[in-house]
Amino acid sequence: MRIYKNNLLELERGYWHGKYQRFTMTEVPDGFSRRQGTDISVISRYGRMYLKSVFKQVYIVKGIATSDFRQIWGIQEDYTKKERVNHVHHCIDAITIACIGLGEYGKLAQYHRAAEEFKQGRSTQRAQFDKPWPTFVEDIKNIQNELLVAHYSQDNMKKHTRKRVRGEKGYAEGDTARGAL
Repeated sequence: MRIYKNNLLELERGYWHGKYQRFTMTEVPDGFSRRQGTDISVISRYGRMYLKSVFKQVYIVKGIATSDFRQIWGIQEDYTKKERVNHVHHCIDAITIACIGLGEYGKLAQYHRAAEEFKQGRSTQRAQFDKPWPTFVEDIKNIQNELLVAHYSQDNMKKHTRKRVRGEKGYAEGDTARGAL
C-alpha cells in the first residue's frame, strides 16, 4: 500500500509540475503547438455541437483565418509570432473573431487575389482591406495596455477535514479540539 501511495504521489507531482511548466512557458515549441492543434479541433467540434443545441447560428473560425485577419487589419505584424507572455492574446483573438462576418471570407479571398496580382506585377494597385472601424487598431492597442488578466484556478486538492486524535476514540474538529495530536 505504501509503494502504491508513493507512486501515486510521484505521478501527481509530475502532473502538477508539467502543468505549471506549460502554463509559465514564454515560447511555444513547434511540436507542442502541432500536437495541440488536433486536440483543439476535436474540442471545437464538440463545442460547436453543444453550442448549436443552444443557439441558432454558430460558426467556427480556424486559427489561420484569425491570424490572417489580425495581420491584414494591422493588429499583428506580418511574420511575427503572437505574444503569449500573458493571456491578453485570447481577448484580441475574441475581438478579431467577433469582427469576422460571413462576408469577410469573400473579401479575404479578393484581398489575397489582389495581393498576388500586385506581387507578380499584373496590377499597380496595392491590395487593401477595410478595418471594422477607423480606429480599430488604436482601440485594440489600448485594450492590450489597459486589460488586466486575472487567472483563477480553483484548488482541487483534497482537504483534510478530520484528524484522528491519539489516545481518544473519536475525531478532533474545529479550533476547540483538545488532546494529544
